Amino acid sequence: MIESTPLDGRAYGAGERIEISIWFESDVTVSGSPQLALTIGSRIRDATFVGNRGNGRLVFRYLVEPADRDSDGISIATDALSLNGSEIKDTDGEDAVLDLGELAIANHPSHQVRGALRELVPDQQLEVGSGPLTLDLSRYFNVPAGGMLTYGTPISSDRSVATAIIEEGLLKIMPLDEGVATITVSATDENGVVVTLSFRVTVTSTTRGLRPWLMGILAEQEAGESAGDAEETDDSGP
Repeated sequence: MIESTPLDGRAYGAGERIEISIWFESDVTVSGSPQLALTIGSRIRDATFVGNRGNGRLVFRYLVEPADRDSDGISIATDALSLNGSEIKDTDGEDAVLDLGELAIANHPSHQVRGALRELVPDQQLEVGSGPLTLDLSRYFNVPAGGMLTYGTPISSDRSVATAIIEEGLLKIMPLDEGVATITVSATDENGVVVTLSFRVTVTSTTRGLRPWLMGILAEQEAGESAGDAEETDDSGP
């Protein structure tokens, strides 16, 4: 019944087409646009009528949206076919039986749906002031229901301007000097699909005093370590 195949062989991504054929026992005529309801995750999505291919075959198509998720596979209920104001007649001019019966599908494992890991939004420009900026990545990446994402090490296009780390799903951007840098983060889902998201970070002149502040902290830490080493040396005695 499902004629299409996911591009990656595992799950349909956002923008991919799911094509389904409904077969009747004999030829039918269609006037109007019937619909076919697909169960994708917890949502019902209506596939639109594409055409009557003859010999009792009607074709429907659905374009996967970014928010669509179904790790178990698409389902099509026995009552999924609806007229939507149209008519489907058999060769005798009688109303065709719409019940799909054995053609119904429950969680087809070869037709999972992952939608998009990333919200389809433009890159963001972030103004960083005098301290670190923390971003919750779950606001920008769609985490599959019951699943998880693995984040790669963030990359800065200019580490002299800003650096970043990820801790428990939080992206922490540290401004170092005035300028512009792009921070790029990658996320991988459980199917091995990788997507990236980039933030354009502008470090303003208000942060120019931050680097000396950081250097001061590092100097204090080094001084403390040196003092500790000296004490250990003194304790050793002659």
